[in-house]
Amino acid sequence: MRYILGKFELHTASRRLYFDNEPIQINQRGMEILLYLIERRGEVATKSELLEAVWPGEPANESRLVKQISLLRRSLESLSADSSVIQTIPGSGYQTESWEVRMPGTSTVKIDQQVAQSEDSPRQAT
Repeated sequence: MRYILGKFELHTASRRLYFDNEPIQINQRGMEILLYLIERRGEVATKSELLEAVWPGEPANESRLVKQISLLRRSLESLSADSSVIQTIPGSGYQTESWEVRMPGTSTVKIDQQVAQSEDSPRQAT
């Protein structure tokens, strides 16, 4: 699966991020944060949720998260004029915009639309 936002393209299988088809170096924690935010498509991810998702079982350390968000923003914003790829929600946490999702054999659609379509589809009993 690939997520698209403007000229950014994230390949989930290889865990690689590209900007205008050029690879961007992002460390493992930064990639985990970005994926976590993208998969929640516009929802606010609290700091505690991110800490548990990215540093599971380790003592909570908000300064780690703040540093990784800062590094991630610096990487993304140095390439794009859009400074809102990762937004801080004061007193709540972080979120990102709705990225488009591209799955093998399907056209590009907004993540929100694809989720809505899958929720509207009848479920088969197992």
